[in-house]
Amino acid sequence: MLPYDQIPRERLATGDATGRLGERNGVLGVALAQWMARDDSKPGPAARRAANTAMDTIDAMVRELHALRARLADEIRDSDDTTATRADALLAQRQAPRADPRAPAQQMTRQAAAGITEASQ
Repeated sequence: MLPYDQIPRERLATGDATGRLGERNGVLGVALAQWMARDDSKPGPAARRAANTAMDTIDAMVRELHALRARLADEIRDSDDTTATRADALLAQRQAPRADPRAPAQQMTRQAAAGITEASQ
């Protein structure tokens, strides 16, 4: 894994989404607390506004999560494609016909033997 300061800028946007969700989560928490503390025996326009704020915040968070999921799916697909390309290259390299590492030695031995045979004649 890369140290944080070496993460490419375009990837940092993915992590930024969690920060925005965290901020929205705080707003949601306050709005829900106001809604939960309502007194149904009296008119409560502030509680109703808090409920609207909670709904709007949830909608924004869902949009943010869908965008994050789409971005992550794209990044995963790109990463998997890169991995598959590397794997294909390795497999092709392993399956390529290789010269017998003993071939030069065997050839030299044959040549030496031929030289001995010629010299003895």
